[in-house]
Amino acid sequence: LLIVGDDDYTAECETKRAISEHVPEDYRSSAVEIVSGAATNAESQLASIRECLASLQTPPFLDPVKLTWWKDVSFLPGGGRGGKISDEVKEALERLADGLAENPLPESQRLVITAAKLLKTSIFAKRMKEIAEIKDCSVPDRSKDRAAAALARLPELAKKENLEFEQ
Repeated sequence: LLIVGDDDYTAECETKRAISEHVPEDYRSSAVEIVSGAATNAESQLASIRECLASLQTPPFLDPVKLTWWKDVSFLPGGGRGGKISDEVKEALERLADGLAENPLPESQRLVITAAKLLKTSIFAKRMKEIAEIKDCSVPDRSKDRAAAALARLPELAKKENLEFEQ
């Protein structure tokens, strides 16, 4: 699951939903591994990719399932917050996506990636689209569009909170 967007609330809700669907409540404290994606230079970006790969290559130990949450990845193509990414980092991201496509995770494991932005035309995005669900949690740029998006989401959010509106 790849969750992209700057609407932190919606992205957090999608992440919580993924965790609750895959990881039984009794195992959440030990079966969810969080890997930080906050990195500002090529060295720390590559280290974050290696840490994510290491987590994915480590099967669940005492728990029946494992979820790796690569959290707030700031250096996906088009992400901007981590600065311009190097060719080496782009290639490492593409190898990660290729590896996931060639060797899918077992049923007992899941990967959730959260990031504020992703260039949809990048090779990484195109490869991930083939193998993963991508959730767009972006806030529209114009205030009119933001209001319309919030109103459209209101019934769903109210239902989740067991709230009803009187007509």
